[in-house]
Amino acid sequence: MDLDACASIILIIFWALNANANGLVFWMIIRAAADPPLLSRIRAEITPYIKANAFPPRENRKDYVSTMIAEDPKLSIDIEGLTTQCPLLKATYLECNRVHSRPVSFRKVINDLILVDPTPSISSSSPASSVSASHQLLASSYLHIPHFLHHTDPSYFPDPETFRPERFLTRTEKGEMKVDTKTLRPYGIGASMCKGRLFAEKEVLGFVAGFLMCWDIEALERKRRPDKVEEGERKEDGEKASLRVPRNVKTSAISRPNDNYRVKLTRRVIG
Repeated sequence: MDLDACASIILIIFWALNANANGLVFWMIIRAAADPPLLSRIRAEITPYIKANAFPPRENRKDYVSTMIAEDPKLSIDIEGLTTQCPLLKATYLECNRVHSRPVSFRKVINDLILVDPTPSISSSSPASSVSASHQLLASSYLHIPHFLHHTDPSYFPDPETFRPERFLTRTEKGEMKVDTKTLRPYGIGASMCKGRLFAEKEVLGFVAGFLMCWDIEALERKRRPDKVEEGERKEDGEKASLRVPRNVKTSAISRPNDNYRVKLTRRVIG
């Protein structure tokens, strides 16, 4: 393998590290914090799998000195428990992927073929008749498959514009809650499916669960340009903001928010 090929592989690793998990952590935290009932349910679900080992007061420690800086509690996170025993947390992860990710697959066409749309459309030349659209694909050409179109298709995901993690939850015959990923494809399909998807899931769920257990989030007053104001908001600068969910700005991976986002974090009492 030459140096250019090696550089390409290293670059895509760094791209994947920064383009997916980091953004997904942001969307999960904001989505949970902006929905207090959802946040309460997630915290109740993950509590058995997040343990905080709080340090004793500084003056009671044998190694105490007056200049000592207070230490944060140490978290013990049961990743296996979060990924297998917390269906609402995982359903929120899946719904954030559905709403905020822009996965794309590429495929090379081996043989000429014609795709026919099974849904007939009205003919412009003869309104009384219907026709089926067809698409010719030539050998050696490449297909660009944006999975976001499928993720927002109401025939697969009803009311796709609504953020609803419960769409991925079902009950077993014993009445236990479990996760059903349905036809969601945030990591592509087939042999080229992302090899790091399982690690990314554990990474995101562990970080988000630890963060939500340790911190409360509230919006700060903000100054925003008139073109950045959300629908229904007033345009006066300095208006105290409620915790809102930004709009998506499409990218090649996890969407980024359409505006800067300033919040106040308050440490929760845990342990």
